Amino acid sequence: MKLRLNRSSTLKISGLLLIIAALITVPVYAMWSDQLKVNVTIKMISPKTEIGSYRGFILYHCPCYSCVGVDDDDLVLSDDAQSLHFYFHVTYHHHHSSETEDTGKEIDCGCHHLPKAWIGIVLENNGDVPVKLVGISVVAEGNIPDAWNTTSYFYGPIKTGIGNQPFWGNLDCRDLPIDGYVTPPVELGPGEKAVIWTFFDVGETGNFHFVLQPLTEGFNTE
Repeated sequence: MKLRLNRSSTLKISGLLLIIAALITVPVYAMWSDQLKVNVTIKMISPKTEIGSYRGFILYHCPCYSCVGVDDDDLVLSDDAQSLHFYFHVTYHHHHSSETEDTGKEIDCGCHHLPKAWIGIVLENNGDVPVKLVGISVVAEGNIPDAWNTTSYFYGPIKTGIGNQPFWGNLDCRDLPIDGYVTPPVELGPGEKAVIWTFFDVGETGNFHFVLQPLTEGFNTE
């Protein structure tokens, strides 16, 4: 038996189908039009560089020696190990010291204190990401001669055995600057180190205060 639909029945069925379609479409549209909320935890890893060790030498004009170590009290590391304070006392007076030669003879040395010094810093990357050593900031605190100047030399990177390097552990201060220095930036991976030697010439007598701070940058991950 064939079912025959008249025009009125066809319109009713079409209208019913449209209503059903609308009922299905509305919740689907609402579901996709709502804002999607996602809980995400991001762990930020920041570079961590620190001054691990340091040393310094004062230059002299002297028949017995040409440089002596800076007193411990004149090199002060900041609490966060990010900068080093150097207190430079230039007097120009003569030191008279006795030195025993191989023959056992004692000699007196008249030594002229020069307004020049070398300050060395070991910068360590103690973080989990690589960094770039791009330079060093040297700031003079208080009164300082206009003619003062500095020059810095960079070495590295070094992973282990820095004490055996000619530019640190096996250093003779008369040989500074040691050959092999590089031009920044110096790329330091986790656990690697760099050495910075900075030469000071203040040009005159006085008591001076300098702050040295290595400058680093992270790598662009874009």
